[in-house]
Order: sequence, then structure tokens, then C-alpha cells
Amino acid sequence: MTGRLSRRTLGTLVVVAALAAAESAAHAQDSFDGVVVFTRIAELRAGVSGIIDLDAPPPGGTFEAGSELARVSASVYRGRLDSAEKRAAVVRAELEEAQKTFERNQVLYDEGSLSTVDFDLAHLQLTRAAAAVSQAESDLASARSAAGLSRIRAPFAGVVLDVALADGTYVNAATTAPLVLTVAAQDGLAARIEVDAATRRALDLGDPARVGIEARVLDGTVAAIRYAGPDAASAWRVDVAFDPGEGNVVAGQGARVEFP
Repeated sequence: MTGRLSRRTLGTLVVVAALAAAESAAHAQDSFDGVVVFTRIAELRAGVSGIIDLDAPPPGGTFEAGSELARVSASVYRGRLDSAEKRAAVVRAELEEAQKTFERNQVLYDEGSLSTVDFDLAHLQLTRAAAAVSQAESDLASARSAAGLSRIRAPFAGVVLDVALADGTYVNAATTAPLVLTVAAQDGLAARIEVDAATRRALDLGDPARVGIEARVLDGTVAAIRYAGPDAASAWRVDVAFDPGEGNVVAGQGARVEFP
């Protein structure tokens, strides 16, 4: 009885050891070669129709946040905005005058000194003036929006990845917003690696990692985990975000990621 128990115990230990070995083998690879990529990429599109006037640097060039990278017939839309502002000022003044005239006629009408026809005419003029102001305010809002859309500004400090349109190109934004520039944020870098399913199961967003770039080792964090598809060499793509600090790290550079 004791011998059979010993053999059973031994068998259990063998199974446990095998499982532990399998688990260890599944996670044996904790270092992965990858490449540095941008994590924040933006497509800047034309929101209005017109002629493209580029101010952006060529691909690879950098820019500051808020800088004007391109314009779309900006002078035309600025002119329309000026006209809309002037028209709005005129009709506002006309409405104010119509209001005063109506109030005077109201007093005369109540006194019996003004005919119903003249009073109704004053009321009609006031209604028309109010409608003109409403239309002018709507036109002014549209002109302001178009003038704003005619200037394409950088959403962040970054680098130009691609210029889709040549300077002087006409774009039609009536149905879709044409792509003008593709840019990336300078401060959004990650080491992108591909891992198998076993490694993926051991990872969670926010997990710490170490990113090796040349002779430097930087602290990183798992920022994204995506399914790469059945045709990929490894089924899962993982982005490990890191702060390059003062070092010269660029997208496309090789990186090595280790998970503690």
C-alpha cells in the first residue's frame, strides 16, 4: 500500500513538474526585437474647397504645436468673413432703428394718432429687420467656420510623415475632406514587437517593460495590444511606450523589449 502511494505521489510530482516546465517554456522568450514607431499619427484634411498653399516642411521636417501648415484659398474665405461681418453690423443697426421706430409708433397708435395701416407697416418693417439679422448671423457663423477650416494648423509639435498634395492643387471638399498632410507627434514613441499567443496571455496594458535602443535601456509600459492576424509571423502586435528623454531616438530605429 505504501509503495503504491509512493508511486502515485511520484507520478503526481512528475505531472506537476512537466506542467511547470511547459509553462516555463511558453514564457521562456521574454526579450523581443522590434522597431520604434510613432504612437500618435494624425491625418490633416482640407475642410473647405480651394487652392492648397503649403507652409509645411517636407517629410521628415519638424514643426511646433499650433503652427500653420497649409491654407486653402485662405484669402478668399477671409474676404467672405469680412463681408459677412460688415453685413451683420449693418442689419444689426437697421434692426435697432426699426425697434425704435416701432416703439414710437406704438405710443402714437395707443393714443389714436396713428392709423392701423401705418402701425402694421412699422411692425412689418421690424419683423423684416429681425429676420435679416437672423440670416446675417447665420451667414457670419458659416463664414467664420469656413475661414477657420481654410487654415490647417498643427495639433501638436511633431514631424511631417507625408505630403499628399502639391502646392497649388485644387481640392474639392464638397463630399469628402481631401488628405493634405500626415503628421506624427514627436513625444509619442513606442517599441513595436510581435509576440505569440502564450506571451500575449501573460501581458496586460500598463505592464512594465524595458526598451533597449543601442546602448541605452529605457523604462517602458505596454500601451497597446492588437491582433495582427493569422498571416503574421506572430499573432499579436504589442506597442511599448517609452520616453526617449534627451536621446536622439527616431521612428524606424531598432529596439529590443524585455519583460521583467
